Amino acid sequence: MKQLFPFSINDPLPTVKKSTEITKYGFKDDERDILDLGLGSSGCFLLGFKRTDLIDSVTDELKKYPFCQGDFVTANYLTTLLSQKLYNLSNGYYPMYSLSGSDAIEGAIKLVHMFHQGKKKKIIGFQHSYHGSTYMSSSVSGSEYITNIFGRHNDCQIISYDQLDQIDSDTAAVIIETCSWQGGLIDLGQEYFQNLRDICNKNNVLLVIDDIAFCGGKTGTLFGFEMYGVQPDIFCIGKGITGGYFPLSATLCNQRVADVVKPQMLMHGFSYSFPMAGIISVLKYLDIIEKENILSMHDTIISTARSLFDDLKNQKLIKDYRNFGVCFNLILKTEISNYLEKESIFYKHGMHMGIWNSSRNGVLVMIPITAEFDYFDSLKNKLVSVLSETNSDC
Repeated sequence: MKQLFPFSINDPLPTVKKSTEITKYGFKDDERDILDLGLGSSGCFLLGFKRTDLIDSVTDELKKYPFCQGDFVTANYLTTLLSQKLYNLSNGYYPMYSLSGSDAIEGAIKLVHMFHQGKKKKIIGFQHSYHGSTYMSSSVSGSEYITNIFGRHNDCQIISYDQLDQIDSDTAAVIIETCSWQGGLIDLGQEYFQNLRDICNKNNVLLVIDDIAFCGGKTGTLFGFEMYGVQPDIFCIGKGITGGYFPLSATLCNQRVADVVKPQMLMHGFSYSFPMAGIISVLKYLDIIEKENILSMHDTIISTARSLFDDLKNQKLIKDYRNFGVCFNLILKTEISNYLEKESIFYKHGMHMGIWNSSRNGVLVMIPITAEFDYFDSLKNKLVSVLSETNSDC
């Protein structure tokens, strides 16, 4: 295999067969149904993998409009339409588009520097957080497995969640996830976010919320942080916001930030800083969840998932679980520290764990926001099978 990324050359890279059949929530391998527990890495395919109507809509629209992103002096009807929609849905935030979540965080950091105009540069992130794999996005992350290799930018400082006293008048911005999937799905709560907002206001610090992993309906609302009732100065979205098939992310800022940065030259990406397919995909995804009233199913899906995992806990197959929206973290009775071994064991029982399960204890499961009985029945049977085997090895 002549490929370096995303795995090291020392690890075998499994290859999905050419004849693999796509299923609603995974794929078939040697006639076995494989459930993708991450829905395409941290929940990109929230509607599942069979929404060909979304693919068709995007490809049909691409035939009608010239490729024109909006860099410098040009604009495009579709980007203008999406921007107005996001502005309305967010109650007044201005979007800037990128290709990936890492790009969106990079864009947020640029807006922070433009806002403070060089007077303040320190940016604070939190332990156990993940904001991306590029240099600056990893520098504001608590993901030491990246910074131990590539280093951390000198302007970036990482603190624990109980060290908010480190935020002072020299701080330019604080970047925090809506909820840290890598940190075990600990819900910090509305009071914590309100306190953080107050501290930022007091010290003229921009509050940046990384909503990339939890936007798109995972919490029952389009933007995950809405449940806290706190307004950030800047927030970032991506992953599930497109339905998964075409990539797009966005950095959105409030009026206060926009008033300062709009007169300045903002250079970010250019040639393929974002694809038009991504723009159209978000428009179609928003249309689907509205017309099919998908988010109304959220409470039922959460209740069904909790019932399933309560049953596993009562059977003593797992120690416990916790969730944030439709993302669940199962705390195993028998922890398997080697990721490749864990992936192999779960795959044998019909589940693909995904790379997001490589860096922490437990097992992360993203429940589709369209999940029905057949999904939960399949998930339960497969989990009982694998957990019965791993627990018997104690």
